[in-house]
Amino acid sequence: MHALFRSERRIPRLDVATLIDHAVKRRPLKHLPWQRKRRWPQEIVLVIDLSRHLAPYVRDYEQVALALKQWFHNRLKIILCHDSEQQLFEYEGAIWEGLPPGLANTRLLYLGDLGLLDRRRLSAAQYIEWGRELRRRNIQAHALLTVSPVDCPAALARDFDLFTWDHTGLHPITRFTEDHGGISAQSRAQAEEMLALLSPAIEIQPALVRQLRIERGYGVSVESLVMQHPALKGHAVHLQWRDTQTREHYRQRL
Repeated sequence: MHALFRSERRIPRLDVATLIDHAVKRRPLKHLPWQRKRRWPQEIVLVIDLSRHLAPYVRDYEQVALALKQWFHNRLKIILCHDSEQQLFEYEGAIWEGLPPGLANTRLLYLGDLGLLDRRRLSAAQYIEWGRELRRRNIQAHALLTVSPVDCPAALARDFDLFTWDHTGLHPITRFTEDHGGISAQSRAQAEEMLALLSPAIEIQPALVRQLRIERGYGVSVESLVMQHPALKGHAVHLQWRDTQTREHYRQRL
């Protein structure tokens, strides 16, 4: 996370340690080594996507927000996205349709899925347009996605620095599969396998889904896909099987 925002600038002071090292090893200098100082952006805009289908990851987003608050204090501006389909954003006590005005020439960190995991997939195109708007405002946007790389289309890379984020850390997304216009067959299959493995449980909670996903080595997209699957009913933190027939269907696949 530090490396995501940190940059360096040269200061007018020679790097004596490098000079001595070259002298001891009798290596010629190709240029004078100047010291460099790490610096942080003056301001960070944090956008947290609270769309319902991202409920399994909300606690993770909160932890990132708390960490950034400790680093940036009042230089951190937080925007909450309550509805990605309608592009409703809460900023400084007001609700805006689309990106709040006045934000420009800054760095932005987005936590969410850019609409990719929503079963209806209605907001994915909205975020592509949103990325273009960020570029027009000269906003450098980083997206930390709780999305498997196989579910991320290359179109988003034009305006966002894309990272997939799971229990192993942050990983830049640099290679893309062909845009299939939805969730990949791999992630769909993993979600179906997860439901079969979960079928002995009467109640299903996000913590159980995450533990099982990690044990099986499945992609991070699977958590959302399972929690919003039509085979289940309930709310974001407490789900049950829709009916006994559905549960039995998955139990027979064990």
